[in-house]
Amino acid sequence: MMRPEGLARIAEYAQWIGPDKSSVIPLGPDGASAAPTTLVRDAHAAGLKIGVYTFRDENRFLPAELRRGPLPWDHGDAPAEYRAHLRLGVDAFVTDYPDTAAVAMT
Repeated sequence: MMRPEGLARIAEYAQWIGPDKSSVIPLGPDGASAAPTTLVRDAHAAGLKIGVYTFRDENRFLPAELRRGPLPWDHGDAPAEYRAHLRLGVDAFVTDYPDTAAVAMT
């Protein structure tokens, strides 16, 4: 359903899609960000908005290149992850840290 044909069908009954953030910027085998997919562009072409989930500050939820500190619960460079998704045109996101999202959006 996340290919152009499926998105066109979804657009017949919905205005938004809400996939996992890895559907937009997947992680490679090393845990680092891989090349973005075309999902945002394809959703917009179908007339859909896209809100992705779930953004968190802790290293264990971030791509490898954005982790800071040695522990999985240390906070990494989460604002960079938000900004990467926003640059691709994501319309909204779900987060456990709205204060971090606000920083990323300024």
